[in-house]
Amino acid sequence: MEEIQAMANVTPTEGILACVTGNCTENGTMQYENATSVSTSHHEHPPYQIVFIFGSCGVGAVLRILLRKWANFVSDWKWGSLLKIPYTVFLLLIGMVLEAIALAYPAEVQRYLLSEIDPELFLHVFLPVVIFESAYIIDIHVFWRSLGHVSLLAVPGLLIATMLTACLSLVLPEIGGLHDMQAKMYIALIFGAIISATDPVAVVALLKELGSQKYLGTIIEGEALLNDGAAIVVFKIFLELLKSTTPHFESLTALETFALVMQQSLLGPVIGWFLARIGSFILQKIYNDALAEITVTLSLTYITFYVGEICKTSGVLAVVTFGLALDRASITPAVDHFLHQFWEMLAYLANTLIFVIVGIIVVKHMDNMNIYDVGYMLVIYVCTTAIRALSIFCFFPFMKRLGLDLSWRHVLVMTWGGLRGAVGLALAIYLRSYEAILSPEVQSAGNRSSTYQSETSTGTQQGASDSQIDFEIIFEKILIHTGGIVLLTLVINASTIEAVLKKLGMLDVTHAQQVTMQNAVNRIQDNLKRSVGILKYDRFLADAKWNMVEDLTTVEYPYKNATCNDPEGDEENEGTIVEICHSQHATFKDLFEEARLRLIKALKMSYGKQYINGMLSDQEARVLIAAADTAADKPGEFINVENIRKNWKVRGTLPYIKGKLEDMMYSRKTTDLVPPRRRQLRKIFRLVTSAKFEIFMQCVIITNVVPIVLDFVVDETWENTEDWWLALQLVNIGFIIIYCIEVLLKLLGLGSKQFIKSRWNQFDILILIISFIEIIIDFTLIQSPLGPGNIVKTVKTTKVIKFGKITKVIRSLRATRLLRLSKTVLPRTLDFVNKLINMRLSFGYNVAKGFVAAEEEVSKLIISISENRNIQKKLMHASNNNRLTVTREMGLLQRDHPGIAISVKTRNAIRTILNNSRDAIQQLCSGGVLDETEMQLLERGVELRQKRLSNFPSTLAPPPPEDLLENIYWVKGNPKLLEFVKAHAVCMDYDYGDVIMEEDDVVDGIHIIVYGMIKLFGSLHGHIQQIRLRTDTFRNTFSAKQRNGDDDDDIPEANDEDFLGSGNIIGEMGLLTQSNRSCTITCETAVQTYFLSKEDLELAFGLFSKLKKAMWKVVAIRISAPLYLQHLEYQGTAIEQIHMHLSKGNIVELNETNPLFFISDDIIEVSIIYGEVKVPFTGEILKAPFVLHPEYEQLGIHNCNLAILLVIQREHLNVDTVASGLALKHNRGSRLPSISQVGGSLYGRKGSRAITTEELSEN
Repeated sequence: MEEIQAMANVTPTEGILACVTGNCTENGTMQYENATSVSTSHHEHPPYQIVFIFGSCGVGAVLRILLRKWANFVSDWKWGSLLKIPYTVFLLLIGMVLEAIALAYPAEVQRYLLSEIDPELFLHVFLPVVIFESAYIIDIHVFWRSLGHVSLLAVPGLLIATMLTACLSLVLPEIGGLHDMQAKMYIALIFGAIISATDPVAVVALLKELGSQKYLGTIIEGEALLNDGAAIVVFKIFLELLKSTTPHFESLTALETFALVMQQSLLGPVIGWFLARIGSFILQKIYNDALAEITVTLSLTYITFYVGEICKTSGVLAVVTFGLALDRASITPAVDHFLHQFWEMLAYLANTLIFVIVGIIVVKHMDNMNIYDVGYMLVIYVCTTAIRALSIFCFFPFMKRLGLDLSWRHVLVMTWGGLRGAVGLALAIYLRSYEAILSPEVQSAGNRSSTYQSETSTGTQQGASDSQIDFEIIFEKILIHTGGIVLLTLVINASTIEAVLKKLGMLDVTHAQQVTMQNAVNRIQDNLKRSVGILKYDRFLADAKWNMVEDLTTVEYPYKNATCNDPEGDEENEGTIVEICHSQHATFKDLFEEARLRLIKALKMSYGKQYINGMLSDQEARVLIAAADTAADKPGEFINVENIRKNWKVRGTLPYIKGKLEDMMYSRKTTDLVPPRRRQLRKIFRLVTSAKFEIFMQCVIITNVVPIVLDFVVDETWENTEDWWLALQLVNIGFIIIYCIEVLLKLLGLGSKQFIKSRWNQFDILILIISFIEIIIDFTLIQSPLGPGNIVKTVKTTKVIKFGKITKVIRSLRATRLLRLSKTVLPRTLDFVNKLINMRLSFGYNVAKGFVAAEEEVSKLIISISENRNIQKKLMHASNNNRLTVTREMGLLQRDHPGIAISVKTRNAIRTILNNSRDAIQQLCSGGVLDETEMQLLERGVELRQKRLSNFPSTLAPPPPEDLLENIYWVKGNPKLLEFVKAHAVCMDYDYGDVIMEEDDVVDGIHIIVYGMIKLFGSLHGHIQQIRLRTDTFRNTFSAKQRNGDDDDDIPEANDEDFLGSGNIIGEMGLLTQSNRSCTITCETAVQTYFLSKEDLELAFGLFSKLKKAMWKVVAIRISAPLYLQHLEYQGTAIEQIHMHLSKGNIVELNETNPLFFISDDIIEVSIIYGEVKVPFTGEILKAPFVLHPEYEQLGIHNCNLAILLVIQREHLNVDTVASGLALKHNRGSRLPSISQVGGSLYGRKGSRAITTEELSEN
């Protein structure tokens, strides 16, 4: 009774804690002694292990911070890299020190430690986290690209290392001294599998931190990932084989061994892949819910692991496959960063606890350790390093043939980077759980680890006393040596890997990288200097100590220790922009390759932004990023358009099925049928070709399903079976008569020739023939003549035959009548196939649109990527070629499938507006107009609409041409102007190859493209967002000042090329400037346009005073947007956001009457759209197109009759207005340019306006 009472007094929390600390049995009940002790100390001894867990995490965090500071402190030392010890080494030592203190003071300290943790629980709690985190954060593209290399190292390489390490383990007396050769072999192989499991976290982290050798780091990380899974599979296989050698378990046959290997190797990945598909499906249904998405990944990780373990396979391989197969794109972009941080934290906590606990356990089992074990440990360490080198070198020739450029230096790094870590330690601890299983008659006393129920069957206790193997001692030695090898690899390999990389020259900064870094530093310094110059105008900051500001904001050149071989190199001056020499070694090839990679990276960043903004779906972004990664892998190559063209070229099964279905359905249309001449037959013709007749026959067929089913169901055990049979036969004959009447009517109405040409009619005749054959065979088998009034007699005499197998086969022929229903099913099937094709085309069109948008955006950054003119030209040429090729493909796709293009454009427009709505809501909240609850309520409505876009139709009917006129920017909102445009617009049609206008033609009006695609060739200023590589462009971009506008007049104007489709307007710039046509326009397809003549538009300018400025504003936005992307503040900003920002500007016209424009404090940016302006006080000349910030007091027209400015004023936020959602990365003063800033200057000097000639003369 006392025992029962003691057990009853144990709380659930104490029971769980007892299991965690190893004090519960396999079925969950605690042993009596532990239960009594826990219940007795319920109030006196709280769960101190909780203090240990969180204390270890806290100590690990403090240790991590201190070691990072120490690493920064010694980084400049000559041998400082050797002093960077991984923090896991200190955790291991901390655990060992804690256990040493606990052994000295067991009563005070031991209760705080998890020294008695259940080994199986230890493995199952920590291992899934470590494995999934490694699989999830790996670069998927690089991993699949190097899968061949990884697989060679992780599977055959691991097996070689395991076998050689097993042979090496025989030097240990505890293993080599065993007399049972079979058990000795299995134990040695288990030890080899444990030691062969690599964990190169420190090496991979170093390679990522240094930003070099991306492929090498991924190969090492991927090899460790698969290596761990393979090592655990080998470990479990030989552990099961070891169990079969003991007298307590049955021996495994060869077939059972093969089944065990297959089960451990193949079933786990299948489970992981299946659960990854489920997880991806669930995550796709969640939108922007960080808690839900993180919880799904966490729960599915453990579910995957435990499902694998329950199925007696490798849970680790299941988790590895789950982590690799989980669709990253199914996670909301805004949550992805938090998810990475969450799993990084969990892996950090798991590694922290693993190393501390291992340190505790190793010291706890060091009673049997002697000086010889230290020698064995050193020997094993040296030999395992040599074994890893051998296993890698064996496959090095094969790895070189798999595509990646690997050298002997990479092999040395992979050898030296083969650290041992958490996985090997977890397996060594898990091995202790088998001590009681393998030797159930040997029970540990005292504070040994928890006992386990043996998996023995009946009679397994016989012969137990014959076993002479002390598994307890052997497994203790394996744990000690594993901990020693882990410690040695971390202390020696991890701390010296940076020195090894430097010695091999793998951390050297190339001259191309130095030049690129110099360009970036120069741009940043120019931007900072400009910012300082503008801030000095701020009335609040004018008296700041600017010398100190400049000293403390100077960006240092990070490669200042890089050597330079140019004897004429300038000396570095502190506080100035660092300039490195352009050595002869900085060849054009190296510079071009560096620029090419940065261009591809910029493209990938653009794809990512489009995905985040919802312009691309997850799959579309993955297609483009994969194409970019493929191009990056091939030196000198750019993105191959062929790799993405296949996304909108529908080939294969779907077009074939569609063609066959259409051929079957529309082999002869009803409108092609010729009615007969006779009046009565024409009535029958109209009947059989009507929809009502077809519907009636389909209803007859559906009704016929009932007797067909009953014919199979009726059995001789039924009552009145013969009556049932008679009724079914009569009904069958009745339906056959109806089908005969149908055929007869069609023959009369269509005529024999037209009837037989239809495949459907041929099919009807075939079914009718089958029905007659069925009746003939049925009555022939009963050997009874048919005649009038003899049907009932015939049926009654066939009781035996009608239930025979032959009769069932005959009756099954009646089911062929159901095939006639395919007439109804085929249209639905065709609709479904068309839907799949449209979805594919829509997918491809959006991929093409994302590609073109990225190319247009990145082309503005080429002058920032490299300052070498030849490299810039090559990059621009490649970018333009790809853009034009895909643009043309999009135009042709829109010509053939206009509904697809309309759907994509409509969806993107909705997405853009919803994004702007969300930004406006956040701006209102930040301005205090909305509180958090109201903001979340509004955002929830926006997110719901964004989520509905995932089900947006893949095709939409094109709008009528009149809608294009209504949606023109300078027409919309003005009904009278719309009526004027409709009244004067002339619809014009052009064929392929026609020339709409030629360069230097006199402007006669504008064209609004309704249908088709045109090609533009010439100077496209004002038509497309194109940046030409000219010297004055560089001066405008980087210096922000142009001293002389005539320096580059000898540079010829470049001819550009582009394609435009429906909805675009051509000819606006020439009309507004009264200049000749600047380009030649030809038709790439049949084209339809609305033409508005010059005379009509001049009349409209007189009738509608704001029309001309509205037109100029459209042109100004088109010209200014690409100029903004050249500035650092706006790089990374979506083009749609820049358009929204520019739309708030006003057009200012400078001419002879109004020659000057004063810039007030409220003006943040001014774009020169057309003409030239001059700064009166400095004499600087600024040519269009140009974006300037308000560092000038006034501007004046220069050397032209007309200058157009787009002026952006600061927004004054109130309850009726919402500031732009576009914000820069740093705060600005009242004179500093800003796209978004709440509030503004309350005391401007003067308003912004143009000054007339009269006012100027008065002054």
